[in-house]
Amino acid sequence: MPRALSHVSLIALLAAMPLAGQARPAPVASACTPSSPSDDDLVLCTGTGSGFTDDDLDGVTITVDPGAQISGDGDRAFEVDDDLTLTNHGSITSAEDPAIKADKRATLTNNGTITSTAWYEDDGEMVGEDAINFDDDALITNNGMITGTDEGVQVGDDSTVHNYGAITGTDRGIDTGARTTVINHEGGTITALDSDGLRIDGAEGAVTNYGEISGADEGIQTGADATIHNYGTVTGADHAIDTSGEDDGDPNATIIINHEGALIEGIDGDGIHFEGTGGSITNYGTILAGDEGIQAEDEVTVRNYGLIDSADKGIAVEDDATVVNEGTILSLTEGIEAEDNAVITNRGSIETLDDAINAGENATIFNYGDLLVTGPQDGIDIDSGEVTNYGRIISEGGEDGIDFDASEVAVSTITNHGLIEGKIGINVELGGHDPTNTQSQVVVNHGTIIGHSGTALQLGAGHDTLDVYSMDIRGVVDLGEGTDTLIARASAQAGAVRFVSDPEVIDLSEAPQAVYGNQTLAVADPEAFAGMDSVAAGQTLSLGKSVLLPIGEDAGSAGSLAFAEGPLGAPAWWVSGSAAVFDGDGSGRLTLGHDFDGVGLFLSYGRAATTVSDGHDLTSDAVLLGLTSAAALPGGTTLAGMAYLGFGTLDLDSAATASGDGSADTRSFGLAGSLSTAPTAGGLAFTARAGIERQRIDAFRVSGLGGAAFGDRDLTTGYLSAEARLTRALRDGTAITPFIGADVLFTDGEDVTMTLGDGTTRFSTGADSSVAQLTLGVELAGADRPWALRIEGQYDENDKAGVLLTAGMRF
Repeated sequence: MPRALSHVSLIALLAAMPLAGQARPAPVASACTPSSPSDDDLVLCTGTGSGFTDDDLDGVTITVDPGAQISGDGDRAFEVDDDLTLTNHGSITSAEDPAIKADKRATLTNNGTITSTAWYEDDGEMVGEDAINFDDDALITNNGMITGTDEGVQVGDDSTVHNYGAITGTDRGIDTGARTTVINHEGGTITALDSDGLRIDGAEGAVTNYGEISGADEGIQTGADATIHNYGTVTGADHAIDTSGEDDGDPNATIIINHEGALIEGIDGDGIHFEGTGGSITNYGTILAGDEGIQAEDEVTVRNYGLIDSADKGIAVEDDATVVNEGTILSLTEGIEAEDNAVITNRGSIETLDDAINAGENATIFNYGDLLVTGPQDGIDIDSGEVTNYGRIISEGGEDGIDFDASEVAVSTITNHGLIEGKIGINVELGGHDPTNTQSQVVVNHGTIIGHSGTALQLGAGHDTLDVYSMDIRGVVDLGEGTDTLIARASAQAGAVRFVSDPEVIDLSEAPQAVYGNQTLAVADPEAFAGMDSVAAGQTLSLGKSVLLPIGEDAGSAGSLAFAEGPLGAPAWWVSGSAAVFDGDGSGRLTLGHDFDGVGLFLSYGRAATTVSDGHDLTSDAVLLGLTSAAALPGGTTLAGMAYLGFGTLDLDSAATASGDGSADTRSFGLAGSLSTAPTAGGLAFTARAGIERQRIDAFRVSGLGGAAFGDRDLTTGYLSAEARLTRALRDGTAITPFIGADVLFTDGEDVTMTLGDGTTRFSTGADSSVAQLTLGVELAGADRPWALRIEGQYDENDKAGVLLTAGMRF
């Protein structure tokens, strides 16, 4: 936070200088030639001695040589009338009056030192004198040191000061008139020990600072319509920059820009104190303040891209102001305070102990960044208007994310795409406040609203509306008295929102997956059911590939079933297992079978664990009991088939804020077959598969969604599969068979019925009716086929990929 100024003690300065009442020193001989010049003369000053004073002298040009020491002869060192040109390479001092005094159009270049040490008593107070005192249209370039017991430099209107050195005043460092330009260059210092570092007493001043400007009161004080660019450091023991010096009542066109890397510091006051209507302030650097970082009035535009760190408000403005923050605001009270009709945009970070934003009537607030309140106040405190949030609004200190005070504006709107979090997410003043907010609030939620007290929204009296695009509302909703409206949109994700009382108008027309009952809005996730259907289709296909494997070249004269090595129908036991990873989800199957004379019997257990939609995990378990049979067709083609019955469970696992947990029993019946051609002389063969399964999913209830229940539904899944295979025998007799193929999976599920209290709805899962995938892999089999291994890669039309590994043996 702001640091204390270090400046020369006035007492010490008085002790070092002659006091009023002392005897005047004896006259000193002039060091200048000529010593009494005429108009337009050229004057050269050398050595040690006095200058000259002639308040009627015009157009004189004076050069003070290096090493020369010019002092006033009991008065000023130099005094002329108009059009002075003075270049100082030496030392110019005065003990009684300003060291140099001139009227209009004076030009001074100082490469040495110019000092006024004058002190005298005036009405009981010690008063000093200026080092330089010029009237209008002056031009001063200082490369050395200028020190005055009053102002270091005082000039009139329409003047210009360039400072590369040091200018110090006991009162002000530089005091100018209207329309003046002051450029403090890199390395330059302008210092005031008792008052302002720089004052422009009038309008339309221009200040550019690359060095350091500091004041015991203000660092810079200007009138209206000023232009200030700071690239260096401006410090004031009170305000760093104050534009209240002159106000003609017209709109203020003052422009203040604090550039990147620059510092403005008001130690006990504001960083920038901006008076008058209109104007703009832009900060790319750092503003530190013991009071407000920036204080301004009506119709001002404030933009912060840097850092504002203040002991009071970060930015305080009045009516019709525009505030943009893309940097950081740290404050011990409000971050941004505005009165009526403000437009506030935050893309940066505002961290406060009081309200992050406090606005009056008809405010328009856009938040794309962070509003963080660590004290017992609100993220946004507003009377009325529109709030659009894409960022984070968080009150950690026990108050609300957004709080509405009483207002006479009929309707206010909050559109949330981000996070609003507080004791109550969005709150209005109720009957305990005077006056009470009885206006209407419209809350459109695309994001997250959290109420740590258990209440997410408390909208009080008025005709309020909750428009739900996102169900992430954590806490109950209290719409209060009035004719309140609830709207659910098609994009609303799974979840439940509880209400203190039923809304008078409920519109679920855009969201068939939504139902209202028992003072609860529940929204299901159609994608979760579509995912369940997809898992069932995948399990149907994996069963067919585990049981109805292609017939091997050495499988016997008529072929065989899965992993069989003998003639078709030869009695034998066999076992197969498969494991798959597809799009990051896993599944597996274990099948035990026995071939009897012409028919086989098998028992299969399959499990799939997958994320069926965002936040919803599904575990599917099923046990199947089936029969197999096969027939040899002319030409060595083999036809195999199976039929099975099964039962299982579907376990849904999701967060309580989504759907919660639920479990449903399943029953299934399926048919499948395969057709395999005999290998050609070159080992080329073809296999085709087809299967269909009818599954019954029993009704179930989930722990979330307010206790909503889902009714029975039937699901039909199927597949068509074709492969081209090329078998080669290795030296040890092992058969290696690369293959390429394609699968098409079909799903046809009934609509889902959801019931909650007296409310019911029916919606489609939205699942694809078919999905095609490319397969590529290889099989290995022993010479006498006691074992086989199949590795299959899969890539579907939705750019999802997986690997299926199947192994088995006959014994």
